[in-house]
Amino acid sequence: MYEIKFLESIENLKNFVQGNLGFNLSTSKAREITSCLIQGRLFLQAAKDSPIEIKPLQLYYGVMAFATAIILVQTRKVLANLVPSHGVLQGVGNTLADTVATIKKSGTFIDFNDVVCNFDGVSYIAGTKRFIKKLPSSSSVGLFGKNISLKEILSRLPGLGDIYFITFNERPKNKNILLFVDSNESNAQIQIWDQDIACTQDHLSRLVNNLRESYPFLQKWCLISASVHYERTVLDFKNLEKNIVNDLSESFLIKQGESDFTANQSTLNSMDKFNFIESLQPLTGALLKGNQHASESFEGEYISEFSLYYLGAFILSSVARYRPNMWMSAITHSVIANEAGGDAMLAILEKFMDIAIDHIPKMVVSAFGVKR
Repeated sequence: MYEIKFLESIENLKNFVQGNLGFNLSTSKAREITSCLIQGRLFLQAAKDSPIEIKPLQLYYGVMAFATAIILVQTRKVLANLVPSHGVLQGVGNTLADTVATIKKSGTFIDFNDVVCNFDGVSYIAGTKRFIKKLPSSSSVGLFGKNISLKEILSRLPGLGDIYFITFNERPKNKNILLFVDSNESNAQIQIWDQDIACTQDHLSRLVNNLRESYPFLQKWCLISASVHYERTVLDFKNLEKNIVNDLSESFLIKQGESDFTANQSTLNSMDKFNFIESLQPLTGALLKGNQHASESFEGEYISEFSLYYLGAFILSSVARYRPNMWMSAITHSVIANEAGGDAMLAILEKFMDIAIDHIPKMVVSAFGVKR
């Protein structure tokens, strides 16, 4: 967290904000921000080395401190004007996975989400330059009153897909999206790898239709090829107007071998292109310039990856504090009679907390240099 320690200097922080965001911080305002940064760093460092019995408490307070720092920088508010509330309430669930966070109308989460929702977008390289286009996720107004469970949160977070699948025996609700763009920014191609191996036309059609139901933006994109590699089906989509073309038909998508399908080239040449940016949903990963993921909407809203970290950390800290029997059951390999859940989630919970501890400080540094 050396970048965070750099920003803990009032002078460094003032220079960094002025250079990246174009405004001057007063010394008193900078002191408020650095106080939050120091607390956030120390809480996360403590969480990293803490026994799992108390790790969620330190993780959440670290996340909340960093969230407050981001709010202060991006909104230019002062601490005295922030609502002293978490912004969420813990609901009761029969199991840890079913435990929910209820989103309120004010508080730290609301202000935080209204900042970080603007960080989502799409990142791509065209020619030799990297471009980041903003595609905001849902603002807090669309989230008021919603109840989201820990399981729904974990299903949408990048980096948890494989362990989510083996933990819950169901597909995660996010997909790694590989985006390739030519130097003119006119030809774009999306590649998706799926664990469902499709070797027949019918199987491939079911797979693509399921993906398009989960990620509606794919409805507009034309499937141009499909193949099997490394026990995955590799799907390639292009920004071509399908109009009356059925891109899953045998006349358009021609089987070339045992498991390879390629679109009819003459038909492809006659199809018009559409603006690929306007067709995409918000993607995670643009802020940190890492792998990009599309997450399924939750009750019609796309929730920022960083807001999901906040909500997940809040639920775990609340359970550890107020329902310690449930938390201990989840982490101690013990089985309590007539209580569902047990320790089946232990691995995914540990991975969630490890990723949060790694990602949140990087988000803070990046957020301090992003203009709203």
